[in-house]
Amino acid sequence: MSLDITKITNFFCFNTNDLVINNDSFADFFQFCNYPCQRLSLFVNDDTLLDENTVYRIDCKKALKVTIVFDTNKKILFPDLTLCRNLQSFIYSGVNTLCTYNFRQHQYLNEIAIRAPLTFLYKYCFQENKMLESVIFQEIVKPSILWEPLQGLKQLKSLFLLDCSIKTISKNLYFPALRILN
Repeated sequence: MSLDITKITNFFCFNTNDLVINNDSFADFFQFCNYPCQRLSLFVNDDTLLDENTVYRIDCKKALKVTIVFDTNKKILFPDLTLCRNLQSFIYSGVNTLCTYNFRQHQYLNEIAIRAPLTFLYKYCFQENKMLESVIFQEIVKPSILWEPLQGLKQLKSLFLLDCSIKTISKNLYFPALRILN
């Protein structure tokens, strides 16, 4: 059961389009997280608010841009975004986060930035992302997991691979729209 958080506005700082969650309202957000915002920003830097090895489910069905920053020493699992169907932009930072996520359900996604240790990518995780133009990965634990999932991204214009220890690039890769490679 979810409750309508628009009726309990004292927990949140938001207007009609934006929902900003910080440490003060974090616990309440995961109880009442169905606000129909366009932009969701979630910032958590207090370890007492997070449970280790817990997946936090985000249920903002209309959210177009989601920014999540977990600045914590605990091991946090990648957030569950399956209910964010309209997601267009996803920016994520997690100091000790374990990332293994499949983005196939987000067909409108055009920007993704993950600044957290990436341990695994599903082979077809970007298969439905025909509009994905910008990808930023920081700290891929095993660079070999990267090339096969990226192969189908024909609209990719910028690819940033930061601190990924990449030694070789697959010969089969072809990005006709690529303009920036870092």
